[in-house]
Formats: sequence, structure tokens, C-alpha cells
Amino acid sequence: MARRLSPDARRAEIIEVAHATIAKEGYRGLSLRELARRCGMSAPGLMHYFPDMPTLLEAVLAHRDEVDIVAIIGGADPGEDHRSVAELIDAAAAYYAQRLAEIRQFDTLEAEALDPNHPAHAWFTERNQRNLELIRPAVEREFDDPDTVMKLLRYLFDGLRLSWMRSPDDIDFTADWESKPSPTYTQQPLLTKEEAQAALGDLSKRGRFYLYTRQQGVWPQEVAGADSKNYKSYCPVRNVSRTYPPTFFLHGDADTDVPFSQSEEMARELKLHGVKYEFFRMPQGRHGFDAAMDDPLVSAALDRVIKFIQKYVR
Repeated sequence: MARRLSPDARRAEIIEVAHATIAKEGYRGLSLRELARRCGMSAPGLMHYFPDMPTLLEAVLAHRDEVDIVAIIGGADPGEDHRSVAELIDAAAAYYAQRLAEIRQFDTLEAEALDPNHPAHAWFTERNQRNLELIRPAVEREFDDPDTVMKLLRYLFDGLRLSWMRSPDDIDFTADWESKPSPTYTQQPLLTKEEAQAALGDLSKRGRFYLYTRQQGVWPQEVAGADSKNYKSYCPVRNVSRTYPPTFFLHGDADTDVPFSQSEEMARELKLHGVKYEFFRMPQGRHGFDAAMDDPLVSAALDRVIKFIQKYVR
């Protein structure tokens, strides 16, 4: 029996489940009947919201763009974003680095949509130019010939995506995070290696070791002693299945260290596989926000953690 949801909530759920399914399995195998089953409703009931696949596909693509743009650019007007072109590109790379399987599926879908008869052909044609325009204010601030730069950026992005589709192992979107100093942490007083190593013997100062490795861009090497290709297979989001244990996670949406998008992707994977979970989003919460125990919102979040554990841990 289908759960009772408002029309808006039901429509949003259908889009979210369809998005997660395409991200995991691709568009070709998706059908309204199978999607209805995953949403716990009948096919005729689903068709009340989306009468055919082209209508559903356009809604999913629009939703994905909205989520991505907010995550990368934020909710403000692009003209009010004073980051440089390089900073905006870095933000996009960091965001998409956490959803490589998804972008591969959607890039494949876009490649298929080059066919004028594809249901998403017109949408992708308009979308690519529209989204690129979001960084135009930054380009106009930095370059004397913004139109030429915009064309070059489009060629660069298209070429990068095509190269990655052909040889995904040759392009590492997370290399900068792993091998370059963190812009956030280098704003703090720089630590020496000796200071960082001395902190390892004191539990109250262990954060200094992390600070040092992020300032130097050596976190993976210091901790794992190997490059990223050897340990990415252990990433939780790549190991979700129907037998995954109930999960509670909380994340500040202003975290400048661990991208908030990582938690969003984990939530989608858990939902797609029917895993019990709760996801607490701390508004304007930065990395380590849970240390502020005197904050009522933090206390409430930790109370929910305890209740979740009591419910599922026997």
C-alpha cells in the first residue's frame, strides 16, 4: 500500500528515486513500471504525475541541475559571487569528484541526446549554454575578451568530459584535494612537520596533525601510505547494499573541508537500496560543528543520534 504523501511530496519523491536510479544504473533500463515499484505505488498512479518517460526525464534533469547549481554556486545571484574563475572551476571539480559514477551515467545520457530525435536533445542544447553563462560575471571581471574565453571554456569542459568518458582512469577529479594544500587550512598559521608529529602523542591536540597534512596536501600519503587508487574502493558510498546497517549522519552545509555533497550522495545511495537512515543537515554548520555542545541545535541533533542508536542497536 502506497504511503500517504502530499502531491508535491510524492512528485519530489518520484523525481528523487528516478534521479538516483539513473545515477546508479543509467537511463536505458528505466521504465515507469519499475520506477513505480521502487516508489511503492502503481504505474497508473505514477503516470498521474508523469504521463510518459520524456516528461519524467526532463523533470529529473531540471532537478539535478537545480541541486548542482546551488551546491556549486550557491543560492545567490551569480553576479554577487566574487570568486574567481579558477575558484568556481575548483568548486565544480570538488563537487563532481564525489559523484563520478553519476556524472558518467548522465554524460552518457547527454552523448545519446546528440541525436535530434532523443527526448532530451533540446533540453541539453539549451542547458549547456545556460549553465555556462553562470560564470560569465567572473569571466568579465578577469578578462578583456570574455566572449572568447567563454568559448574556450566550453571547448575545455566538453573535451575534458569526453576524455574522461573514454578513459576514466586517466583523469582524477580528486587529485587537487589529495595532493594540493587546502585553501581553507592554509589561511591558518602554518605548522611544521615537527609540531604536527609532536601532537600525535596528545589526544587533545591530534587535530594539529590533520591541519598540517591538509596545509601540505599530504593527508592520503601520511595516513594510508598509498595513492588514492588503492583506497577509493573502501569509500562507503561505493559499498552500499540492501544489507548495509542503519545509518545516521550529520553534516554542516557550510563545511569547507568535507563537501556537503558527499552526505547528499550517501543519502541517495541509502534510499535507493532501501536502507534505514537519518540525515541531519546543520544550517550554516562548518566542519566540526558538533563540538559546540552549548548550541541547542547541536544538542538536539545529538539527542536524535542517541535515539537512533537506541532504536536500531540491540
